[in-house]
Amino acid sequence: MGPSCSRVFDVGGMTARRKLVCVAIAAGFAAAVLLLVGAVMVVQSFSLTPRVVDGSTSLDVRSTGTWLVASEQHARIDGVDYTGSDVEPADITLVSPAGVSCDIEPLEQDIAYRTPDREGMVIGKVLIDRPGVWRLNVANHGSPVLLAMGPDPIAAMTWWVFGAGSGAIVLLGIALGCGWVALRWPSPVHSGRGSPIDQTR
Repeated sequence: MGPSCSRVFDVGGMTARRKLVCVAIAAGFAAAVLLLVGAVMVVQSFSLTPRVVDGSTSLDVRSTGTWLVASEQHARIDGVDYTGSDVEPADITLVSPAGVSCDIEPLEQDIAYRTPDREGMVIGKVLIDRPGVWRLNVANHGSPVLLAMGPDPIAAMTWWVFGAGSGAIVLLGIALGCGWVALRWPSPVHSGRGSPIDQTR
């Protein structure tokens, strides 16, 4: 193989190796971005709206399905900090626009959550079968309580956790595979007809 062929081989090997490194870096960066987006969307999917309830309040319902009910110990609403005491599902009743009373079904296990401006525990769920103005009643409390309600976000949160996680795993696999191949790529070896010193002998 002549010097020109050797140089072409070396340049081609370096170019392929450089491409593998670039692919590995791009895939790793994309995995990190996907995980970050997934984490943000999980937080945004948790859309339980806090409200202060003094015995009874109206609830404007626009979406049907299973809603979660949470008792919050702390929440910031419109820039004002509120604190609340624990509420039991048996103390809460929802009345539909048709006047039908719906009890809150307790969860098998309470789900605690905490954010920089909110802290509470999901204590029950209820089936909302029609949109409209519902009535939320809380009994056995002499002072206002802090509740949060909203459509069940578990499905959306689960989708983002597994979707983003699976995509990130695939991208990390590509990054690691390309990086390993690039590291194992044979170093270019320049071969010629001899050095200038050898040719003078």
